[in-house]
Amino acid sequence: MIIVDSLFFLSVVILAVPLWVISIELLITFLYLGKLNQKSSKAYLDCPEIKYKILIPAHNESEIIADTLLSLLNQGVLAEDIVVVADNCSDLTADMADEIGVTVLKRSDELKRGKGYALQFGIDYLKTQSELDLDVVVVLDADCTLDK
Repeated sequence: MIIVDSLFFLSVVILAVPLWVISIELLITFLYLGKLNQKSSKAYLDCPEIKYKILIPAHNESEIIADTLLSLLNQGVLAEDIVVVADNCSDLTADMADEIGVTVLKRSDELKRGKGYALQFGIDYLKTQSELDLDVVVVLDADCTLDK
């Protein structure tokens, strides 16, 4: 009987050690995350407003560009913070974006085609706007629809 009790006690101890280790690790993690959240929220409060622009390269996206731009505006993005590069468009993409009130750059180059060239065109434009002094440029595809 004593041997059975000793084996039972030993097996309980052996099984309990990993549970104790995991419990201590979780406790340390929760304590650390609490401190991390306090630091990050304080840093956010001390941080000035970030200056940004959203750059959207678009090639013949007239069917979807309005939805994309309106989803951004519904998120609280200002129209003045959105730049659409209408790249080699043969449809109404530029006109539709212009009607919504965002900045529209029209680019036509039959030799240099593609998203990379459109992005470079938009970035070059933003660099010429010296009064902007941007912190971040966000690049979105023209077929993105944002949700909260």
